Amino acid sequence: MKHVFQALWCTILIGITLGSTMERNFTIHLKPTWEDLEQDRTRASEFGGKWILVGTITFKKKAKEPVLLKEIVLKWDGPHIQNLSASLYIKKPEGKFIPIEENLICDGIWNESKQYLSLLFEESQKLSAHNPFYLVLTIPQELEPILKSGAFIIKKTCLPAPFKKCVSPTELALNIPVVSSATRRS
Repeated sequence: MKHVFQALWCTILIGITLGSTMERNFTIHLKPTWEDLEQDRTRASEFGGKWILVGTITFKKKAKEPVLLKEIVLKWDGPHIQNLSASLYIKKPEGKFIPIEENLICDGIWNESKQYLSLLFEESQKLSAHNPFYLVLTIPQELEPILKSGAFIIKKTCLPAPFKKCVSPTELALNIPVVSSATRRS
């Protein structure tokens, strides 16, 4: 009986260890920002609003097993939004993030009734050790205060299995105060 209990206890400890190791091997970091990417105001009217980098979604993995990401779905938690235009980009390892066609992963699809932003990739992305994605919204002037009063929450159901276990109810909040470079230096 003693050996059965020891075997059971070892099995439980191995399960706990594997589970906690699995969670450390896969992480998602959501970093809210509010950065106006469009310097030319005349182009803002051409695009239907300002281009705002609202945040980064970074997938990190230590495990060697291949993991594919097919989509990201964000639930809007805030006042009702009728229409939202969004794009998801990647950044090349060298240099600064630039929202150009070459770095575009996909354009978002807004579901007004569910208040979801679906970012469905044309090609699945094979995740490496560090994978930052940049969420850019095209915001008409009247939508800016609404977006600053809410948050986007990543939906666990859209994530690859290893990442589902590591997601906490972290929010990509859009109402973060912008710190200017002059304020940062003081």
